Amino acid sequence: MRHNLLGENRFSRYLLYALGEIILVVIGILIALQINTWNQERLLQKEEVGYLKRIIGDLELDLQALEGVRINYETRLILGSNVLSLLGPNNLETLKRRPGYQQALAHIPEYTESLRASFGRKFYLILAISRFSQTENAYQEMLDNGKIAIIQDESLKLDLQKQYKQLLNTRSFQDEVVMHIQHAYREALSENGISTLSEAPFEEIYPALSDKKTLTIELENYLQISEAQLVNYIYADNSIANNTRQLISKIKNYLVKEK
Repeated sequence: MRHNLLGENRFSRYLLYALGEIILVVIGILIALQINTWNQERLLQKEEVGYLKRIIGDLELDLQALEGVRINYETRLILGSNVLSLLGPNNLETLKRRPGYQQALAHIPEYTESLRASFGRKFYLILAISRFSQTENAYQEMLDNGKIAIIQDESLKLDLQKQYKQLLNTRSFQDEVVMHIQHAYREALSENGISTLSEAPFEEIYPALSDKKTLTIELENYLQISEAQLVNYIYADNSIANNTRQLISKIKNYLVKEK
């Protein structure tokens, strides 16, 4: 057709025809690019959903671990207050007014068996600590692979970053401060000749204590930091447990919308 048009000196018609061919080629390229973009977006969305589902799984494991932390800290507060009441002058009344202690009292039936333990055994149960370590496999993998940008919802992305920063800060405080105070309590036990394996009753241990005042102070410090940590982990409005539940709910709602 181009040859005929040129042979007939119909140059304007030829230009229109050539322009039409160019437009068709451009449209074809644009369609191909759009299809490629859709495919890439679909793959990124699939990858985003995969990461978010894995993060939900990690957060649910965190909630299970936090339940163990709750039991451990509440056991310590209940038994610690019981031991303090027998050691002599102390600040037990101040501890009893704290919100974490009040929450522990609400669950006291869970600790009936521990309260029956011997005086020596209670010192060990107070010493035992459940260290919380978050499960962050999916989130860390996403960061390592530079995939954080695939989270389309900016609010959700920000909440994820806040969640794992809070967990990191809490773990650092736990390792640097809480464990230091626990160590001081352990030292006080050692200096007073109390073995963590002792099954001795109060009547046998109490007269042999060489430094009741230091033991009382270190136990008070340990219980005070434990109460604060219990509130931070479980009972505060912005506790790790509450934030984790809210984040799980937000991710699930986001995934439903994405469908």
